[in-house]
Amino acid sequence: MTTSMTVKPDADKIAREWLGTLGDRLSSTDPLDLSVLIRADGWWRDLLTFTWDLRSFVGCDSVRDALAETVAHVRPR
Repeated sequence: MTTSMTVKPDADKIAREWLGTLGDRLSSTDPLDLSVLIRADGWWRDLLTFTWDLRSFVGCDSVRDALAETVAHVRPR
């Protein structure tokens, strides 16, 4: 007899890991690599956090470039 189990993802754990990785990437002295966090066609909405403006960025490269311009000044943690 085979039983089927549905494994539900732990959204809290996923969000904490994602934010932790983002924090590590933003505080690193290495070039900003967000490819494991943001899909190539992903969106980033900055709500006054990094740019002090309401802006949207489309695509991993666009997000990386926008954050790279401001991370050194904002120094997020």
